[in-house]
Amino acid sequence: MLNFLVVGIGQCGNKFADEFAGCHMKAIAVNTTDKDMSKLSNIDKQNLINISINNNGGAGKTPEIGQISMMQNIEAVCRRIDAVGQDADYILLWAGLGGG
Repeated sequence: MLNFLVVGIGQCGNKFADEFAGCHMKAIAVNTTDKDMSKLSNIDKQNLINISINNNGGAGKTPEIGQISMMQNIEAVCRRIDAVGQDADYILLWAGLGGG
């Protein structure tokens, strides 16, 4: 059986990752606000990554904020992906940070 790591980026991506985690797949959620991630029930808490810049909250339909947030936190996100996905055959990304 193939091992997947599902990485959800942004509110919609987080919801997809949470559904896969509910089916016993490894998952990570990346978002610019804890508020959106607080609704996730299946992803391990250590796999919820807040990449907010200056605690400004979510990217909320501003892709530029999402892009800057990810670029400033890319090393932390990659370290978590490496740690959780060591035995993953594939990594599935669901991304749309900031409305796109």
